[in-house]
Amino acid sequence: MSREEWLVDASALLAAIHKERGGDAVREVIDGSVISAVNWSEVLQKLEQADIDREQVETALKALGLKVIEFTGKDASIAAGLWKALRKLGLSFADRACLAAGLRMGRKVMTADRIWKTLDIGIEVWVIRERIRLLAGERPCVAGMAGLREVLQSGYRRGFGLRSSL
Repeated sequence: MSREEWLVDASALLAAIHKERGGDAVREVIDGSVISAVNWSEVLQKLEQADIDREQVETALKALGLKVIEFTGKDASIAAGLWKALRKLGLSFADRACLAAGLRMGRKVMTADRIWKTLDIGIEVWVIRERIRLLAGERPCVAGMAGLREVLQSGYRRGFGLRSSL
């Protein structure tokens, strides 16, 4: 994955911070990635709620190259427009803010929210717990268990949340 192309959703960043399944994908691209100020606030609030030193995490993430971007007027307009189209999916304002920033910037979006895989709004969405990266071609794909076994047997154990025990 090339640098400076990813917009990270709060759920994906929290998966990386808490070393949850799929978080390794986020850690691989953190340098050069961006997060909307709306989603950044959500991450900081969740760290406060979990009684984690948010200032230490904030300093570490910024040192790793994560950049917090403004939530612009254009993002607000796009997010409001997404509400009607996506309301049946139950996406939050923060979800729509992330998608809006991705649309405005033309960036791929990385999330842990599985419902996002059903979106067809004009940007690429990687669901970190359901996507794997095939090293040949570096393109995302959804693989069933047979596909996972094939990838693992062929030696490509490095990927999005893959466990070698499958």
